Amino acid sequence: PAAAAQALAPPDASSGRWQGRGWWMSLYRYIAGKQTFYPRPRLLDGENGTNGHELNGHAMYANHANVRRVGPKNLLTEEQRLRLQSFVDRFDAISGLEPALRLVAAEVHGFFPFQACKIMQRLAKRFGTSPAGDPRVARLTERCASTLHGADGVSISRALWALGKMGLRDDALLHAAATRIPDVLAECGPITIATLWNAFEVLEIENEACLAVMAQEILHRLEECDPPEIAIVLHAAATLRFDGRDRLFELLVPRVRDQEGTFSARHLAVCFHASARIGMRDDTLCQLVTRRFTKD
Repeated sequence: PAAAAQALAPPDASSGRWQGRGWWMSLYRYIAGKQTFYPRPRLLDGENGTNGHELNGHAMYANHANVRRVGPKNLLTEEQRLRLQSFVDRFDAISGLEPALRLVAAEVHGFFPFQACKIMQRLAKRFGTSPAGDPRVARLTERCASTLHGADGVSISRALWALGKMGLRDDALLHAAATRIPDVLAECGPITIATLWNAFEVLEIENEACLAVMAQEILHRLEECDPPEIAIVLHAAATLRFDGRDRLFELLVPRVRDQEGTFSARHLAVCFHASARIGMRDDTLCQLVTRRFTKD
């Protein structure tokens, strides 16, 4: 059906972009001026006649924080906070790429892990692929890689996102990320875990040891995950090659099937497409998808 085809189509320039075998899944929406990964807040059952499920084709997922209650792992010292704020204020006041790169080059040697990753993300957000070939960006990625052993999961996801956004592949940074992620994954919220999976897809990172830990963590934390995160993980896993992939699908696809009513049409289609891509056939899920896209 046309609706299914639209749901499975690659995102356009406004929601993501193709890169290698993967694509950046459109995750962000704005609620009360703040960026969130969810389409909108969940309504109470019966409110506006939605029964808490869908409105205008969007799923009503409950908002939850992207943190795990294992202690404050991402707090900066006051000195770091002031340094970061000073740099960000000056960076944001710059109007062009060249002065921005000059500022980065002048101070990159002193960046701490959180700062290095955040500035990479900020540079990619503002200038896209334009800085990719500049040697000053290479110095920034080198600094990021050399400090990543002290980074938290959110910072790592920012650095990987920036690489994909700029169209760069930095093997030293990818290796540092794959080495660090197993140490911090338990501290990450489900949104960060899903973002890391999406980054591995886009950047085509097939580090067997890291993917094994990521797969185990998502299964261990399944009750914390909303449908968007499950869809992102399945879509990424379908494009990557690692030993635990079949087991991951064997455990996640039944959850999609059993909780189909909580998935938006788009996220359900993504899960269905991912399972089909690896050759996994689930007749019940197929029937559920068919019914969802042919009703009315």
